[in-house]
Amino acid sequence: GAYPALYISRINSLSLMKKFNASDGGKSVRNVLVITQFSITTGLVICTFIVYLQLNFLHNKELGFDDSVIVNMPIHNDNAVIPKINAFRSVATASAGISGVTAASHEMLSDYTYISNFEIEEVEEERVWERYTVEQGYISTFDLEIIAGRDFDPTISTDSSAFILNESAVRDLGIEPNEAINRSISDVGLEVSGKIIGVVKDFHFRSLHHEIQPFVMYVNWDRLDYISVRMASNNFQENIEYLEKSWYEVFGESVPFFYSFLDQQARDIYEKEANEMKLFSGFSVVSMALGALGLFGFILFTMERKFKEIGLRKVLGASTWEIILMINRNLIKIVGLSFLLAAPVAFFLMSGWLKDYAYRIEQPIWVYALTIVVTFLIATITVSYSSWKAASSNPVDAIKVE
Repeated sequence: GAYPALYISRINSLSLMKKFNASDGGKSVRNVLVITQFSITTGLVICTFIVYLQLNFLHNKELGFDDSVIVNMPIHNDNAVIPKINAFRSVATASAGISGVTAASHEMLSDYTYISNFEIEEVEEERVWERYTVEQGYISTFDLEIIAGRDFDPTISTDSSAFILNESAVRDLGIEPNEAINRSISDVGLEVSGKIIGVVKDFHFRSLHHEIQPFVMYVNWDRLDYISVRMASNNFQENIEYLEKSWYEVFGESVPFFYSFLDQQARDIYEKEANEMKLFSGFSVVSMALGALGLFGFILFTMERKFKEIGLRKVLGASTWEIILMINRNLIKIVGLSFLLAAPVAFFLMSGWLKDYAYRIEQPIWVYALTIVVTFLIATITVSYSSWKAASSNPVDAIKVE
């Protein structure tokens, strides 16, 4: 009676749906194109996150000194300037806005240093270490932390040939910081000798692209290329105007006044990384837009092919929500496969990129988890309207389509 007829009707309906699900060569090509687009999008999003996190890490890592209120002024070992540094210090620090003045052979965070061979008392082999030549106010102006011994003291005559090491240099000798104090040391090439009077906590005298190396500072007024000034207040404009006035008062009009803020120089060091992040971000946005358009076209084509199938499923009792899930099932496969293809490639590329930094982040798992969530949301938002419209259509209209 009625039951066999209904049973046959359902068999015929299922048979029709199988025909509608039949694939062709064009379907495979479309799937590959959409998956490729979303793989590129996923990879670019991951790379953008990693570059941002590394750049944020570089900007916020503790450097071992305070760079926020330091002003650098080049003097290029000018013999007309160096003898007057003490006079400039006296005039500049007369202002409450200036708390320290010093000079050295290099700017802090410079990507180059001097390298010398050092002979150290009770150490058999010479050590090849990096060095700055400084004047006595260097440690205090940069607020470096002394962990053994003491700072240079301009009132002690022997400190004109004294040496201060960093922690890495002491570790290289295989001794404790206190054991280094009062040992004789000499720069073999320059024939400068003296005593080790202090050890400072490791600080980043070069950029974070480089690991902290054994490092030596000693007083040498014959090689000073930069004057550095620490400001005691945030009234930068007033302080700079006072520095300029003091500069010309001491050095005269023949020596031009140039300055730069150390924290800005630090940001400029990582300009390459900032540009890379902007580049990745731009490509990610473009790729997302193209991927969304491609997916939208893919879904529209799928809706057209499955129009009658959707109508038959609704006649057989499927709800709108079930129809939407059916349509989006393919979407989930596309996003999942795109992620599986993109994630290993992005991880490999970012691992190679991060190796350029001595100090770097570990690629966090949450970046990959967040990326697949973001990608899936973009894809879902792109197709949700089409899915809902198809699922809400009148099944009678679908069945009438030939």
